[in-house]
Order: sequence, then C-alpha cells, then structure tokens
Amino acid sequence: MIERLLQKCDLIVTILGVIVLLGLVVFCANIEIKDFDLWLHLTTGRYILQNSDIPLNDVLSHTMDGKSWNNHEWLFQIIIYSVHYLNGIEGLIHLRVFIIVLTFFLLIKIALQNKNMLLPLAVLTLVMLVYRVRTTLRPDIFSILFLSTYIWLLGFHINKKFVIPVMFILQVLWVNMHGFFIVGPAIVLLSFLGEFLKRKARMPFEWNQTARLTDDEYKRTKVLLLITFLACFVNPHFIKGALYPFTVLFSLPGESKIFFKEIGELLAPIRRSDMFTTKYLHYKLLIIISFLSFVFNYRRLDFALLALWSMFLFSSLKAVRNVVFFAIIAFFVIMANSQSIEWPKNFFQVFRRKKLVLLTGIVLKILIMVMTLDYIDQLTLRGYYDFDRYERKSEYGGGVSQRNFPHKAIRFLKINEVKGNFFNDFNSAAFLLFGTHPDIKVFIDGRTELYGPDFFRYYVDIQKGDKEKFKEAVEKYHITGVIHNHLYVPVRKGFISHLYDDEDWVLVYLDYDAVIFLKDVPENQKVISQHRVDLDQWKAPDANLIKVGLTRVSPYRHINRAYAIYNMGNVEAARQEISEAYKLDGGDNKVLKLLSKIAIQEKDYFLGYEYARKAKLVNPTDIHPRYLIAKSLYYQNYTDKAADQCVHILKMRKDQSDTLILLALIQIRKQKFEQAYDLTERGHKIAPDRVKEIIEVGDSFVQHRQWQFALDVYQLALKSGHSKYQKEIEEKIIKSQQSIKKN
Repeated sequence: MIERLLQKCDLIVTILGVIVLLGLVVFCANIEIKDFDLWLHLTTGRYILQNSDIPLNDVLSHTMDGKSWNNHEWLFQIIIYSVHYLNGIEGLIHLRVFIIVLTFFLLIKIALQNKNMLLPLAVLTLVMLVYRVRTTLRPDIFSILFLSTYIWLLGFHINKKFVIPVMFILQVLWVNMHGFFIVGPAIVLLSFLGEFLKRKARMPFEWNQTARLTDDEYKRTKVLLLITFLACFVNPHFIKGALYPFTVLFSLPGESKIFFKEIGELLAPIRRSDMFTTKYLHYKLLIIISFLSFVFNYRRLDFALLALWSMFLFSSLKAVRNVVFFAIIAFFVIMANSQSIEWPKNFFQVFRRKKLVLLTGIVLKILIMVMTLDYIDQLTLRGYYDFDRYERKSEYGGGVSQRNFPHKAIRFLKINEVKGNFFNDFNSAAFLLFGTHPDIKVFIDGRTELYGPDFFRYYVDIQKGDKEKFKEAVEKYHITGVIHNHLYVPVRKGFISHLYDDEDWVLVYLDYDAVIFLKDVPENQKVISQHRVDLDQWKAPDANLIKVGLTRVSPYRHINRAYAIYNMGNVEAARQEISEAYKLDGGDNKVLKLLSKIAIQEKDYFLGYEYARKAKLVNPTDIHPRYLIAKSLYYQNYTDKAADQCVHILKMRKDQSDTLILLALIQIRKQKFEQAYDLTERGHKIAPDRVKEIIEVGDSFVQHRQWQFALDVYQLALKSGHSKYQKEIEEKIIKSQQSIKKN
C-alpha cells in the first residue's frame, strides 16, 4: 500500500519536475534580443529576398566588396528575415523559444528511456543552465537542434526505415544553415567506426558487446554515412560549400589565432586562473559527471561514445561558443552510461530497499524543483534602468536590449541621411548594416572567415591607435565616416583622441551609446554644420534624481559619455558627466575609477588614491583600481608600495601596458635603467597609443641623465604617430642627441 502510494507520488513529482524544467527553458529562451550577429543575418536575408539572389560575393562591406563569400547560413537568414517581416521582434523571440523548447523536448524523450527520472532531470537542468548563456537567435540553435535530433535518431530509431530520408533532409537543411553541419556526418562516422571495431578488433572487458548493432542496423549506418556525406554538397557553393568546415579548421593553428584572443565567444571558457572558481560552474559539473560516468562504466564502455565525448570536450575547451554542444553530448553520455553501470552487490546496499529508493527520489526531485524555481526567481531580477521611461526594464519578456546596440546613433545616421564608407568597431557592424545598408557600408563585421586574420589584425592595430594605418585605410577605402559604440567598453584613448585632434575629422554625435565622426568633405558639410560637437561647450544632462527616485540604478549613460569625453582629452566636460553619475550612484566602480583618474591627472594624488581604494573595495576582482592605487602611491613617493601593486597586477595579467610603463618609472627611480627600458618597450609593443606615458618615461631618464635610454624611448613614442605630441617628441629627441654628444 505504502509502496504503491510512493510510486504515484513519484510519478506526480516527476511530471511536475518536467514541467518546471520546461518552464526554466521557456523563461531563459524568452530573453530580450542581445546578439550582435543577428542583425547581420537579417540584413543578408533582406538582401536575398529583395534581390531573389544568394550573393556569392560580398555586398555588405567596402573593404571586401566583390570578394568571394561562402554564405553558408543563407537559409537561416531567409527564415529569420521572413519571421521578422511578418511578426517583428516578438516573432523572432517566439521562434527562438520554439527551437529551444523543441530541442529539450527531444532530450526529454531520450531521458524517458531511463527507469528513474532523477538523474535525467538533474542533468537536463545543468544542460539548460549551460545553454542559458547562449540563448541567442543564431544558426547555432538550429545546429543544437539538429545535433539532438541526430542523437535521438541514431540512438533509438536506427532500426527504422524512415531514418534514411529524414536524416538526408536534415543534413540538407543543416548544410545551408550553419558551418557546424559537418558534425552530422562526423557522428554517423563515429557510430560506424565504433561498430566496425566491435566486429573486427579485440577489445578489453565487454567493450565488443556494448551497444552492438544488428547486421541490418550496421548496413543502415553505412547508408546513412553515404547519404549525409552527399547531402553536404546540396548547397549553392557545391564543393566549396561542403569543404567550408575544413577550410576553417585548417586555418585555426596559424594566423587565425588572433580571433581567439580578441573575440569574446572564441575565448576559452576555462583558464588556469579560474579553474577552481564558480565561473562556468554548470559546464564544469557536466564535464566531471560525464567523465565519472565513463569511469564507473569502464567494463561496458562504448568506444564510439568516448570518442564523441572527447571530440566535443576538446572543441568546447577551445571556445565558449561550443560549450552548449558539449552539454548536449554530455547528457547523452551520462544517460547511456548510467543504464549500463553495474554496481557491486554490497554497494549502496541500503538503497536496494524500494520504498527508501522511491522516497529518496521524491525528496531529491522536489529539491531540484525548488532550486530551479528559486533560480528563475533570481533571473527575474536581471535588468537595467530605462532612463527614457524612468523605470526598470527586465532582460526577460521580449524586446531589443538597450544596453547592447547603438540605437540612437543609428537613428541619427538615418534621420540625417548620412551615406558613405564607414570605419566601425566590430560589435557595431551588424546593427549598423541592418539600420543603414546599402547607404552605408562597413569596414569590418562578424564574418571573420571573409576578412581573414591579416585584415583583422590590421583593424585591431587601428583600434589600438595606429594613426598611419588609419590614414592608409581612409585613403585606400575612401572612408568618410567613423562610428564606435562604447556601451560596455570605452573607445580606446589613442584612437578617439587622434580623431578628435585631427582637423580632417569632425565629431557630430556623442551620447551614451556611441560616437560618430564625419570626414570634412563636401558630402558631409550639411550634417557637420548642423551637428558639430564642441566639448568646450559641453553640458552634461541632469541626472534628475527626483524622477529616478529612491531606486538604485547604474548611471551607465553618464559613465559612457564621461569615459568617451575623457579619452578625447577634455577633463572638465568629463568631470561634469561623472559628477552626474556620482549623484546617481557614488559607489559605482566605474565612477570611482574615473574620478581617481581625473584627480591623479590634476596632481591631487591623495584624492586619486582615495577614489581608487574605494573602487577596489567595491570590486576586488577588478585590477584597474590597483593600477590607479599604484600610480597615486608612486607620485606620493611610496615607491616600494607602488612596485608591490604593479608586481601583483602583472602576476594576474602580463599584458597590462599601463602597469609595465608605470613599473618602468619605478625602476628608473631605483636606478635600474636597463630593466626600465625593457619594461617600456614591452608596454609600447602592447599599446603603442600610450604616447603621453612613454614620453614621461623618457623625461624620467633625462632627469637621471640617461640620455641614450631617453633617446630610445622618445623614438618609440615617435613611432606611434600621434600628431598632438609629434613636435614635442621631435624637440626632445634633438635635445637628447645633443646631450649624448656633449657627454
């Protein structure tokens, strides 16, 4: 009687657990539009449908115009543009929710093969928590769906005749949607090789008998391998399209490494420094659990499954964008291994009592549900303050993010009918294209395989402040405009200060989302005359504390403008903006850091130290306040304390150019001149735009009568090509040369 009641309770709790899991899936998938590349796909989809043509050459940029372009995602682009055309942004969000829910529906069907749903519910919750960081409307979500479908078909329907035509159709769709289509034939190949080894090779334990296929299933696997391979050629680019994944794969070990250093989604998810932190915790848990499932199931190990797991683990450790694919494979691995594990007779003997097993399962499932509901409740708090409506906006529930895209800047370009070739930052490209193409063409966008590593490095050098390369690009590509968003990362000082100081370029737009410069040419005269921005006349918008009320908000709009203005060299206007930000939140880390910078620049070093110290206490993981602390200590003659801070920073991050240059100044004070020059050279190599700081190192060498070192440092500064300091540097070089001759 009690056992039957527990079984019914277990069934009810399991059903509720599945409902809560799907609730988590729907909630996480219903996030606002945040992905940068979506707009590039929408622009291309619009072009294809308007011109009834899939472009085989680039039509979006002015730098690659006409270059052969393997647009392997054209079908996805048509689908999402059609949905957007018919139902707008909400239609796109509904499409994303549908695809992700369908994926988890298939995973739940796989999970139902288990007698007890406790482990599947726990693992699927982890999978969704991994998926949450990648719930973007990109071709990836279709690849994840296709991957899940392949696993379901190969694992449970390989004996059915319909599997052959279905997988052929799926592969044709996949090859025209995403470059990950090669995963389909790869999975079938591993399945075939695994069965081949089981039949032909002698393997240890029971490996030869694990998950064996019948002769008919083995033959069908061979057919599937052939038809999925042939389906790869059903694309507009034929052989070139089929070989696309291999061309990308073979380019990774060489020059393409720069992409993995500069692009967020291509960074490794786990580094040595955060190996044992909670960063990507759910992903790490899936690695451990899936690995242990092989360990416990070593006697009945499936070699093909291990190879599949290893392949996806390796790819996920290389780039963040691949972690969800590994999560799907990890789930399948855990499900397959958990059904084959044979526990020793006396192992967990107490849990062999059925009533206790049922009761334990019920309690743990309820615990999983409670934790999931609590997690959903925490997610509802994620959002930001909408300063246009003076109310909080949740990240969940639809719409387009105001924090990710330069909405107002693009509106400015459209209203003023600006046209031409633009230099743009990487993240602005897609949104700029969607809002202004074909009137404006971009310098670079997210199609890294089109631009190649050399051009991308060229772009990065310009971003870092290489003035000569920017001039070269302007002439070569007839650039007449520059747009750079600063919604999350401020525009580099070297780049934006060059532009602002250059008489050929005029600042016409400055707000929280971006800056826009137009070249002083006839076609831009109307916009320049009406919208020229003079920072000396700048007035920061009022923080309006009455309207904001008692709500604690991030003053990101004032902060973004303040950093842009500061990097253009106008301290007073920057002070206005950051003072308004301070009114809204005096404990904001970014606010305190800029106040510290301004204080140090004005030689109020103790005040600079005070603000930097507060910033460090607000965010202990941020290393920049520590640099400001070191700088303020140096100028107050606390040399050893300043050196300790610099050494600490460089232990965490070796590529901090500002810290290297500051440590060089410290070493000069300690009369360690060779070390000081080496540090300066390293700092300059990383960030050649830090001209003012490098000049200061040269001046410090002069004070210590180290004329040759001073000359070498000034020559480094001259290479940066900063017009603002060119005459000053040339004069210092002449004086250094004269001093060398005298001495």
